[in-house]
Amino acid sequence: MELPHLGEHCQEPTCNLLDFLPFRCDSCKKIYCKDHFNYNKHNCQQSSFKSKDFQIPLCPLCNQPVPYKRNELPDITMSAHIDRDCKSDPAEERRKVFTNKCSLKGCKQKELIPFNCTKCRKNYCIRHRHESDHSCDTIIRQAPSSSNPRSSQNDLNAKRLMFFQRQQPPEKKTQQTTKVPVQSTTMSDSEALEYAIQLSLKESSNRKSKPENNELTEDEQLALALAESEREYNNQRNTND
Repeated sequence: MELPHLGEHCQEPTCNLLDFLPFRCDSCKKIYCKDHFNYNKHNCQQSSFKSKDFQIPLCPLCNQPVPYKRNELPDITMSAHIDRDCKSDPAEERRKVFTNKCSLKGCKQKELIPFNCTKCRKNYCIRHRHESDHSCDTIIRQAPSSSNPRSSQNDLNAKRLMFFQRQQPPEKKTQQTTKVPVQSTTMSDSEALEYAIQLSLKESSNRKSKPENNELTEDEQLALALAESEREYNNQRNTND
């Protein structure tokens, strides 16, 4: 050893560690390392330990007493007091920086920058920022809606009914509005789609003034949109089956 005269050995029989920054117990006056300088760690004399007077330290910022337990270090308690409870201006300014509190129940961690979940839009700490770490319930709620064909069928029926209403002449609009829904309910999906396309083509051929360019009319575009919706619905239903 190059410097044998530096440091002292811990006087705990089970340790005997050479510590260059040893601690001296103020009760039994023995030398101990950082792991055994606590009264309970080296089995200090219980009579002097119980009758020993403890001084409660004062916070250097707010000048308030900070009590601590006998088996705890006052430095740890003082640090926790400054981080959470100190009412001084420097401590409050320091806490304002860490304002992004974790939204997970039971977690009190605050971060300097926010970590927002892309699913539930809530803020979390670094440990709970992933969806699996905070049990994001948005995924569970959205999963059945994507595989439910009932909503797609309702949208398709609404588009089909709107198309039928657009094909009605102005003078017979009140009569056909009561017949079209009954007819659409008795037809199958493919028959209703074919009937809608035939009405669109017949209406476009009977018009006197046709568009000068080759662009599709509004009714033809709607018919194509219905056909595309029907195709997507059938593919989704076949996939679910």
